[in-house]
Amino acid sequence: MLDEESTKSVWETVKTTCEDKTLLIVEHKLSHVLEIIDRIILFDANGRIVADGPKAHILSNFKETLKLVGVWYPEAWNDYLSSHPPQKVAQFGETNLKLENFKGYIQKEVKIHVENAVILKGEWIAITGKNGAGKSTLLHSLMKFIQTTGTYELYGSQVKGKNVPEECTFVFQNPEFQFVTNSVFDEVAYTFRRGKVDEGIVEKKVHALLKRFKLDSYNHHHPYHLSMGQKRRLSVAASLVRNKDILLLDEPTFGQDSQNTFALLEMLRDYQKEGSTILMVTHDEKIITHFASRVWVIENGRLTQDFYNEIAGSKAI
Repeated sequence: MLDEESTKSVWETVKTTCEDKTLLIVEHKLSHVLEIIDRIILFDANGRIVADGPKAHILSNFKETLKLVGVWYPEAWNDYLSSHPPQKVAQFGETNLKLENFKGYIQKEVKIHVENAVILKGEWIAITGKNGAGKSTLLHSLMKFIQTTGTYELYGSQVKGKNVPEECTFVFQNPEFQFVTNSVFDEVAYTFRRGKVDEGIVEKKVHALLKRFKLDSYNHHHPYHLSMGQKRRLSVAASLVRNKDILLLDEPTFGQDSQNTFALLEMLRDYQKEGSTILMVTHDEKIITHFASRVWVIENGRLTQDFYNEIAGSKAI
């Protein structure tokens, strides 16, 4: 969950501190560690070693295996984009969210300020900026988790009080903040059951969703017993059950291997095509460039840049 500058700083510290030490790194993304490492030990999804050798040998001779198990090898994004070219969204719908002089407060101090913004139905907005800039705080403000002032309209109606807007669903940056049950199955079923859906239908829908998120073999596990990547997928799956118009996602691809990242992005694009509006906090430049139709840059608690992305989207007609 670090911005690019902070990520580079961490790996530089590791490199200089461990020059005379044996170093073992557990990592999906190889780009920042290739100059540090000598050897790659590659595991499959079942924890079996499928390759072990010098990094050059593994990268040259096991590329398909790296791709299959979801490792972010250096050409992973390019290989994906060559077979999945960007699909530009030509036109968006009606205004569904409007902000004017909108402020979010923590302990009576303004932590995020948006002077003016209008969002259209079907837009995919990437929210980016350095760590601590106020990106997550913006989403918390839109969910009314914190005190806000100013104009905040959804479909022309002012959002008032402290209640979570019915039109929105949210994925926390830390998935553990979101869990409310004691099993993976029940976590996804929770919202269905609140709607008093027949249990047979609940079971069918939950199993289908867990299979889509590669969590079907963890039905009876406690959410806290999952890996961080699995927790993240569970939090997204449980949120998408709600089928809301506006999806607020705080770094949903954090901790994901390449396969799960691409699958999640494609799923979100399907929601976008169906008319869902997506506001996603992310540091990933590839996601920003190739999926977001619009980009917001947050700096020091303010929305300072708002522009349309010519690659993945275009301004509404």
